[in-house]
Amino acid sequence: MILLTVSVAFVRSYQKMLAVDPGFRPDHVLVAGYQLPLEQYGTGSSAQRFNREVLDRLAGKPGIVATGMAEVLPATASVPMADYTIEGVRMDSWKMQFAPCTVSDGDYFRAMGIPLREGRYFTREDKTGAQLVLIVNESMAKHAWPGQDAVGKRMHLGNPNGGLPWATVVGVVGDTRRSRDELAGDEYYLPTDQPDSLNGTDAPDNLTNAAGGYIVLRSALPPDQMEQTLRATVAEVDPMLALKEVRPMVDALANTEAPRRFNTGLIGAFSLGALLLAVSGIYAVVAFSVTLRVQEIAIRMALGAERGKIAWMVLAGGVKLAMLGCGLGVAGSVALSRIVSSFLFDVSPTDPLLYALSAAVMLLLTMAASALPAARAAATEPIGALRAV
Repeated sequence: MILLTVSVAFVRSYQKMLAVDPGFRPDHVLVAGYQLPLEQYGTGSSAQRFNREVLDRLAGKPGIVATGMAEVLPATASVPMADYTIEGVRMDSWKMQFAPCTVSDGDYFRAMGIPLREGRYFTREDKTGAQLVLIVNESMAKHAWPGQDAVGKRMHLGNPNGGLPWATVVGVVGDTRRSRDELAGDEYYLPTDQPDSLNGTDAPDNLTNAAGGYIVLRSALPPDQMEQTLRATVAEVDPMLALKEVRPMVDALANTEAPRRFNTGLIGAFSLGALLLAVSGIYAVVAFSVTLRVQEIAIRMALGAERGKIAWMVLAGGVKLAMLGCGLGVAGSVALSRIVSSFLFDVSPTDPLLYALSAAVMLLLTMAASALPAARAAATEPIGALRAV
């Protein structure tokens, strides 16, 4: 009963997690990681030329709906955090705030299926030398500018005394989740050409770290049918570059859910084993009880007891055993609730519905296990049984 209750809680938790909107549409999306060799792509401009050429070539392929690039993707990696300052905040009331920051290129938001709530997406006009811009998600818009329209507001990286340039919010997009069992939080996005300007470095074009990230491709065809197109297109730009983690976005999202799926399957397997043991045990006990009571049953039938009542008597005995077990199981489940709660998502381990469902399953299985001994008891021939006394 304890294992069954925990298993039902895990299954319910997993179902609730799968029902959560991750904030993007993973269907029909193919993603691939890449890292440009520093010897060949030692400058920011050379890395940017590679990105643009790949995106332009992919956009011209049949079946492609949208393509984009980003340093990190939801459900694939942790996003780097950066502190920021909202315009109009006084230094004496300023508190350091951090939020995940994603650098994107091309038609990333449409490729990922991240909805636009206000304003616009990035365009190719958002480049070095142009007005500095950024996009925030809904959580950040509500948190930074409560009750106001975030589009048109300004913020910059770092603290108020950093002297970094201001960037204007040009769009608000929906929240995305790293995993469906994690809460969405503040996040903002930068166009790939402007991070240096936002950090006030405007710098030397030489890179100290290899450029890389993820290519995102949304197509009208199933993602596995577009893998060869993606690989061939990248090879046209750089035949020596190897892609990594080429997979549908659905699979990438499923990987983040693997621990919860494994826990659910493991507990489910144990509970199934426990149920089989319980059913076989109840059957054995009830069948043995019927064997010991053959003469009693024969006397009852000789005195006029109906076969249906005899069968019900046997079933009732099995149900009483199950009810006792269910009571002990509920007590054990309540005792374990604090430990189990840390593994559950949006489900209370003390939900009465979980106990009611588990008890109902146990009682039904008990009646099924007792059915055959009950049928044998009802089929007893009184005369033959009494002669054997």
